[in-house]
Amino acid sequence: MRIAVLLASNQRHDRPERIDALVARLATSLTLPHELWLVECSGERAWGSRHARLWLGGERGASFARNVALSAAKLDGRFDYYVVLSSALELDPESNQLDRLIEQLESEPRLALLAPTLANGSYPGSTRKADSAWHAVATCDDAGYVLRASAIDEVGFLDPAREHDAGAIDELAFRLYSRGWIVACSDTVTCRRASGAAHPAPSSRELASTLDAFRRAHGERWDEVFFAATRRHALESNTYALHRERWERAASGASAPVAAARPRTASHAALPSSPAAVVPVAPSAASAPAAPAARPGRPAPGAPVSEAAPATSAASAARAPASPLPRFSPRAEIPAAMPAPRAQTPDARPRFGIATDAALRVFAWPDWRDQSELALLLSDFARPLVGRKDACLCLRRDPKLDPSAAQTLANLEAAHARTLGESSPVEVLIVDDELAPAEWSELERVITVAVALPSSRSGERAALYAALGRKVVHEPEDVVAGQASSALDRVSPALPSYTKAELDRVDWNVVERIKALHPWFYPVAFGNLKVTPGVGSHIAADFLENRTRCRQTLLVDEVAQRCDLKGKSVLELACNCAYWSARYAERGATRVVGLEGREQYVRQAELYWQSNGFLPKGSYEFLRGNISDARDWQQLRERGPFDVTLCAGILYHTPNYAEILRWAAELTREVLIVDTRVSDEPEQPIEEPGELYFNAIRETRVKVVPNRAKLVATLRELGFAAEILPVGFEAQLGVDDVDNYAAGKAVTILARRVAVARPTHSLAVPGVRAH
Repeated sequence: MRIAVLLASNQRHDRPERIDALVARLATSLTLPHELWLVECSGERAWGSRHARLWLGGERGASFARNVALSAAKLDGRFDYYVVLSSALELDPESNQLDRLIEQLESEPRLALLAPTLANGSYPGSTRKADSAWHAVATCDDAGYVLRASAIDEVGFLDPAREHDAGAIDELAFRLYSRGWIVACSDTVTCRRASGAAHPAPSSRELASTLDAFRRAHGERWDEVFFAATRRHALESNTYALHRERWERAASGASAPVAAARPRTASHAALPSSPAAVVPVAPSAASAPAAPAARPGRPAPGAPVSEAAPATSAASAARAPASPLPRFSPRAEIPAAMPAPRAQTPDARPRFGIATDAALRVFAWPDWRDQSELALLLSDFARPLVGRKDACLCLRRDPKLDPSAAQTLANLEAAHARTLGESSPVEVLIVDDELAPAEWSELERVITVAVALPSSRSGERAALYAALGRKVVHEPEDVVAGQASSALDRVSPALPSYTKAELDRVDWNVVERIKALHPWFYPVAFGNLKVTPGVGSHIAADFLENRTRCRQTLLVDEVAQRCDLKGKSVLELACNCAYWSARYAERGATRVVGLEGREQYVRQAELYWQSNGFLPKGSYEFLRGNISDARDWQQLRERGPFDVTLCAGILYHTPNYAEILRWAAELTREVLIVDTRVSDEPEQPIEEPGELYFNAIRETRVKVVPNRAKLVATLRELGFAAEILPVGFEAQLGVDDVDNYAAGKAVTILARRVAVARPTHSLAVPGVRAH
């Protein structure tokens, strides 16, 4: 088991001695082997904690710093748990409190985030319960908690996009609950929040920014959307609503009320779980005559009809047999690797109606002749609907395939009597008109969830169920969770839509290999799979996609206009997943060698090239090595020389760029392409900042940004004529600030080998015979 401790220190609030005391207590509270990743957020480095591994410089929030710490830890390999701490949490020096939190996570695989309860009850819902090991909470105090690494790999960590920390833990908890994980407080581990250690409260501007971000992403009633994701749990306090009320008051300049725990709302009351706690089927539902009760598009005679609007999100991927995909993506991102979405066109089809006005519509098509399947349907999947006026069990009866309506109702009543009993009312609607296969996609619009029963997993029923897409659920607890997802759909962006044929072409083994290698920093594709870059890091996908798109105009389009790549051999230095050399292979290069400092990205390159077949096997090779170390160049000399060498996005991460260019020049026959940040100021060593995903090598902690004139002069001295390629885009996301190509802060140089003139005649010297 590997454990990383993530700690952010801000010198304005965390004096070095306070951090020293926390680290000392950590040694007894966490006796399991662990590694400390402490990031200093602000102030002068000399005044910060002696335990800091990274220093950001400039004021940064704890969320940003914790993301940097997690990113840095990931470079050391796979961790099982992350312990997130701040100096505000008082650990007991006499007990192994963090060990016990990890033991609880080990024993309960559903837990993603576990925090200690607070002895002074200073956080709503965090009070210790006497009769349990842990209890689910909407959010927890961010002073300290333990995270399961696999959950964070799936949903991401704290959002560092904003400059402050307000709402970070709310959004993280929401994403975890939306993917089926649980956020909880331990009832066996209790800590205190240190007095005088709290950081200043967020300003009204910061809170207004958080509220605005949540409204844009999740709607005006974002707190209801967040709380809906916790629906399957009976929570004591709705801290999302409490935070919203407090923040709105503070953002408007009003004073916030004293924190108080809110009782759970009626809609979150615990559902009956045993026959003794539940009551009877309404006679009008289960014993109604077998009239054509409901067909999408044609209501039963005299039945109330609600014209259901089409769902705002299209169907996404169905559950894969071996590798189930998440049911819901809160940011509507493709979670790992998914088929490239088809173009979405306006839907002119008419709205579909169904003969019930229930908000929760649970669809199923049971085998009416199989009493055991009917019992499974009612005892497991219908039990959460007992006594609910807002829920309806919509059961399909095919007039051509199933028994008569009378026999269907008789079998249903018999199964109900055996499983739920007469005192357990469930509203039932029979969907028994003819329904063509093409109409099943219309049915998907007006149901909440579709229960997958044994008979619906094979044959003709399975083919029809496929049209219901992501509405299909396999577990009883997913029935009520489906209602929460539907509420989220109404305020979330539309998800991409995939056909069954597209999903049938997915290689799910490749999907798993892609996920294991996250994060990817280029928008790569694997056949019909498109990878969302940045998943698992704090770098946004749109930043990486736009950055790649702009740089491609220089590194590929402009280069290809000036250099014929057909039949050429290419060396790519610091190749990452070898995205750029793949583009060169597409333009005719016949041999590629890549050098990359991190094993993870060597494996990315191998998977990317092997899956896409850019060149035949044996025509490409990716090696691990430190570009700054002369010893690691020997493996390149054994494979060189090369016609074209690409050195992109790496020189400004190294202390010896002139030496690296000399080594590259020795191996380059024709063209050396250099893409780097530059400066017009004198060169001076700079300590590498904390964003380690973009750094060269772990061992490299000092870099030099090349002086523009000196860089061009160095290339000239090495025998190359340098041309700075024209920039055809303005400063924008991904290519601004220090990477602003339009302002000349970054350049792409194409340097051609200059031919050395040779004598065309010999000089006659008396007594010397020319040979």
